[in-house]
Amino acid sequence: SPSLGKPLARGRSPSEEVTRRGRSASLGAREPSPAHRSASQPSRSRSLRPTARMLHDQGPGEVDGEANVFERTLASSGESIWQAEIVIMQDGLNHAGKRRTFTVRGPPRRSPEQAQEDAARFTAVSPEGPKACRALANELHNAKTK
Repeated sequence: SPSLGKPLARGRSPSEEVTRRGRSASLGAREPSPAHRSASQPSRSRSLRPTARMLHDQGPGEVDGEANVFERTLASSGESIWQAEIVIMQDGLNHAGKRRTFTVRGPPRRSPEQAQEDAARFTAVSPEGPKACRALANELHNAKTK
């Protein structure tokens, strides 16, 4: 006769109900939790690890040679500002089979003379490579905010 405890699930015998509620012997031992896993066992996590690298750190690259100054207008006020930029060609090809390039820009300037000075500095450091151009851009941007 069934016990007077909890009612049985429909279509199950008392022995099946005990196995269902408790741990079945056929399941075996559990795997250790990540905190108890030994160093020799790899992580089971499928999370992606970032593999992106900054373009200016990826190798020699060729600098276009001459920095340019361009004018643009601010969207907020319509005022004109000028910026120096230099184009750097990276080794390798993009998805379309063309050489990869990236542009390094100086900070926006209110006068074209300041932007011309930035362009002259970019042109002067361009023989040192892309990393030097990026370092100069960072320096110019940080000097502007101080």
